[in-house]
Formats: sequence, structure tokens, C-alpha cells
Amino acid sequence: TAEGFIRRTSSGKKSCAETVREPAEARIKKAKNFRMANFIAGFLYFLLGIIKVLSKSNKLGKL
Repeated sequence: TAEGFIRRTSSGKKSCAETVREPAEARIKKAKNFRMANFIAGFLYFLLGIIKVLSKSNKLGKL
């Protein structure tokens, strides 16, 4: 049925293919951005943890 629909609308074939392709590309871009954001957030959280530990050890050292 999908093939028949595409054959019937030969002019709409290109736009249909584009509408199918664009969301997929957008999803991939979003996924990549989300992964990068997660990685950066995790890295910052890790750095904050190190800073907290260092600040605690510095406080203990000062005391």
C-alpha cells in the first residue's frame, strides 16, 4: 500500500522521503547532543566530587 501511494504521488515522493529522513537526522543529532550533555554533566559532577574531597582534606589539614 505504501509503494502504491508513493507511485500515485510521484511529485510528493521526494517530500515524503525528506520528511522521513529529516526527523531521523534530528533524532540522531539530539541523541549525540544528549550523550555529550550527559558526559559533560558526569564529568562536572566528578570534578565537583574531587573538589569536595580536597576541600574536606584541606579543612582537616587546617584544623
